[in-house]
Amino acid sequence: MTEKSMEAHLAIVSNTETGLFHSALYVNHPTPSGSDRYLLSKTTTEGYVTQRSAAMAINASYPDLDQLDLEMLPAEVDQDIDQLIAALPKLATINLITPRDKLDGNPYVEVRRSDLSKKPLPIPIHPGMVNKLEAQKIIEFDSTSGDDPELSARYDNYVVVCNNFAGIQKMTTVLEYLYLTASIMNEFNLAIRDTFHSVNNADDWYSNGEKYNGPRLFKIDWIETDRFPELKHNKIYAVPGYRSAAYDASTLIMPMRYRDTGRIDPIVHECVHFLQHNTVEEDKVYINFNGGNYNEYLGQHTELEAHLIQIAYIFGRCSLGREAVLTSGEQIFVREALSAVKSGKNIETFLPAMLLCKQRNII
Repeated sequence: MTEKSMEAHLAIVSNTETGLFHSALYVNHPTPSGSDRYLLSKTTTEGYVTQRSAAMAINASYPDLDQLDLEMLPAEVDQDIDQLIAALPKLATINLITPRDKLDGNPYVEVRRSDLSKKPLPIPIHPGMVNKLEAQKIIEFDSTSGDDPELSARYDNYVVVCNNFAGIQKMTTVLEYLYLTASIMNEFNLAIRDTFHSVNNADDWYSNGEKYNGPRLFKIDWIETDRFPELKHNKIYAVPGYRSAAYDASTLIMPMRYRDTGRIDPIVHECVHFLQHNTVEEDKVYINFNGGNYNEYLGQHTELEAHLIQIAYIFGRCSLGREAVLTSGEQIFVREALSAVKSGKNIETFLPAMLLCKQRNII
């Protein structure tokens, strides 16, 4: 699908070999006769499991162009692959079953432990996800029944070879958190660092052999801890010709308690820090939260931005209903404060609403 701008299209293209989706940019190269001729200009080297991930990546990279409409994307490809991988037992079998007669139903998937005689596990997988899991090397092809006329269906069997949720560095949903955050930041006209781009990767220069445009090395590690989320980088460095710093091999350390309760908003908060403008010098004087210095910590512009976007996510895109602890009047107060900043008011004007959300443990 594409959306047209005056001089460029944003687009999603698919790789027929891997089954993954890539973000793309088509640019107009008019012919001598004056007619339009849109040619593929750029594609991401990074492949995405879902069309939504690819669309969010290209939307975030080119906010001034007509954005791809996420609501127009097929819902069936948006299964959360991180949660799916976490649920899959290693060496389990994935059976893709395709009835020969369409009157017998659509293709479906069964998941079993290594012993095929056991009952299927209650893990729903959309048939369209099988190719994605194979492309991500989460499962491997094992065997097939072929189109046997004696059978009522075709059976394609796969084996789970990797289910390490925390150790997979390039899961598309991890990147999707970044593009989700970037899209909210764009709504509030918050600057995204000029070293971040979905097509050209200025990050990870050291870990990619002192080369730019290598794989993006951003991952999330879920651990048992009573501490707060923490974004760590192997190195923060300046990039010649750019205003913002870049980050090498970034890891977001997330307490397991947030995953257990389904909370994504702390991830959004930390993704703001990954995306917002920062320099090597500014990073050296950043004040970390130690549990008792909230006013000093929150007074930093970087934290005002991160808290703003975290609350905007909770009130606009989160289905957990965390805002329900506020009275209806307080909810209106926060929503109006969000709208004011979105329409151009100084971000400091949102501080009373921010403190209210903090006092009620919404954030």
